[in-house]
Amino acid sequence: MVQIAQQIRQSLDIDDVLTTTVAEVQRFLQADRVLIYHFEPNGTGQAIYETVLPPYPKILNQRFDEEVFPTAYHQAYALGKVRQIADIEQADVEPCLAAFVKQFGVKAKLVVPIIQNAHEDEGPEAPKEGFRQSGVNSDAIAQAPVLWGLLIAHQCDRTRDWKDWEVELMKQLSTQVAIAIQQSELYNQRQQLNTQLEQRVVQRTTELATTNAALEEEVRERQHTERILRQKK
Repeated sequence: MVQIAQQIRQSLDIDDVLTTTVAEVQRFLQADRVLIYHFEPNGTGQAIYETVLPPYPKILNQRFDEEVFPTAYHQAYALGKVRQIADIEQADVEPCLAAFVKQFGVKAKLVVPIIQNAHEDEGPEAPKEGFRQSGVNSDAIAQAPVLWGLLIAHQCDRTRDWKDWEVELMKQLSTQVAIAIQQSELYNQRQQLNTQLEQRVVQRTTELATTNAALEEEVRERQHTERILRQKK
């Protein structure tokens, strides 16, 4: 776990971080598929990184409606719930969900949330309807953890009884991934601000150069006019 975590922390490039994560987790757990699922603000989502062994189908870049992860699931994962299913056929799984995952050959799965803390600079949101009367503090709502996505391992060739250390590994790595994502986002924001600042400096320098050139031209015209006037006297 320490070795994988170090590899995750070696780069600020989010593509490198998430590609490394799914590859190393798949190799370490010997799972048939490991993917990172990212939630969009509208509740839809897609698998944005994946390592899968043949002959199992790829899920990468497939977009899923919000019904795939209903509100109750979303809220539970946002609170840190881990879901481990040893046997899709035998577990207490909704028939629609069981049918959904079986189309990808899944027989067992382990799902761990990737949770980020709210950014400090986002500021408090307006309280949602119903919270004003309930006495819930709007600042607390604004600072609530954000469910960024899920780290998911699939076993397709057989059922699998997930071990405690495997669950703990996934939980710790999901925390490392959440930190890496946030660091990468902050780094990119800083790079964008630096680029904007450089562009403003270049723009201001150009404006000053243009202004100076215009002033120099005006001075030359005045000097020329003064010479002509002196010659006429």
